[in-house]
Amino acid sequence: MAKIQSTTPLIYDARKQASGIIRIEISIWSYDLKLKRYSAVVEDFIIEEITEDGVSFELPTLINSKTVYYPVNEINALFTLIGKPINVDAVYSQEMDGLISEALLKITQTDPIYGSVPENWQTIE
Repeated sequence: MAKIQSTTPLIYDARKQASGIIRIEISIWSYDLKLKRYSAVVEDFIIEEITEDGVSFELPTLINSKTVYYPVNEINALFTLIGKPINVDAVYSQEMDGLISEALLKITQTDPIYGSVPENWQTIE
């Protein structure tokens, strides 16, 4: 589904000073007709690890997972901001996957995480 990835190692565990290339995926995207909102299951993975102490684990490794809820007007505003408004009733498609990746990139660049700057992120297939 929708994916973005850091272009440079970012610190994901400040206590251990562990950093790595981070991939963020929206694994589930759905619209709740009754509640009139979107939900996204967002998962963060380490796909390339860099640690000071040489400790290693199998990659990719899930480091965070959460479900985020968005009202329709917020999603419509976001997709309009990236120049590609969507229809709420639109059936999921590969094109929608690309739009969700672009939206995820925009959100992450607007509200950076893991000590990143906007230039640290790119969409991936």
